[in-house]
Amino acid sequence: VLEGKLINNKGKKISVLLLLSLQIDYKDNSQFILGSITDINDLISLRKELEISEEKYRFIAENTSDLVVQHQFNGIVKYISNNCDRITGYSAEELLDKDPYQFIHPDDIQEIVTKHNNILNLRNEVITFRFLKKNQEYVWFETSVKIIRDSADYVIGIQTSSRDITQRLKYQE
Repeated sequence: VLEGKLINNKGKKISVLLLLSLQIDYKDNSQFILGSITDINDLISLRKELEISEEKYRFIAENTSDLVVQHQFNGIVKYISNNCDRITGYSAEELLDKDPYQFIHPDDIQEIVTKHNNILNLRNEVITFRFLKKNQEYVWFETSVKIIRDSADYVIGIQTSSRDITQRLKYQE
């Protein structure tokens, strides 16, 4: 199996997948190579677009002041931006594959459960709640929650963007 470039009948370079296999004719024990060439130009283009899109997303997520998190539908954390340590005191590794409800103030859980049910019914939400930092202090988050869809428009998860609003709430008091 090889990926390569060929020139098509219009003189344009295209990406191809070349599959070759050694075959044996059992009648006379002769050997020959059987092969196929498949145009994968569209696949290569899609792969590059996806890589660029992922790079842009990572750049934005890693350079924003908000905490960006991707969750499965049950809330389990699957991705968290690297500013996690600065905002929560936890490293990203400490929060990956965790249930975020264990970090939410008990008085805020019911509202979040209600909003989570709205989200599962495909409604975006903004939620304000207290999050337990590693130093055992609570920080107030204002969290925007959106559904993640794939290219076929299937819902594949939830993305949150959380901003520390603790100081803003203190000023309002």
